[in-house]
Amino acid sequence: MTNTRSSLQLGICEIFHPKLHGFTNNSSPNICTQYIIHYTFFLSEFWDMSYEECIQDLLEYYHSNFYYHRRDTIIYHPIIRNYNHILNNVNHYKLDIIQVIELSGNEQVACIKTIWLKLLQRKWKKIYKERMKKIKRLKNLYILQRRELTGQS
Repeated sequence: MTNTRSSLQLGICEIFHPKLHGFTNNSSPNICTQYIIHYTFFLSEFWDMSYEECIQDLLEYYHSNFYYHRRDTIIYHPIIRNYNHILNNVNHYKLDIIQVIELSGNEQVACIKTIWLKLLQRKWKKIYKERMKKIKRLKNLYILQRRELTGQS
């Protein structure tokens, strides 16, 4: 049974790992495939940019406790094969638009919705580029002269 909050929030998430976050008998069986929520923020905290300090603290914690002491070892995930590559990515810890979901083991996980905003931005970027190309073509002197004489572009 999962409980879903319908409102979207701002939050910092990471992929759940049983050795880093813990796994008990009460844990949900499919939690290994989920994003666990570290922090959720109010809109006022977003405008204050206080979330950046939180991300910095999180990065410092993980680098001091896991990365610097174990440079030679690779952290394996039970399901995700390139987990170590994901952890080494600079943008792994970022502010996302999330939908909070509470699993049967009372874990709060996130469904990341930022991807839809990125897809929308990409689509509108293409539309804007095409419109600018069309405007540039219509401002061409030859096209302006032809439209003046014939009424067609």
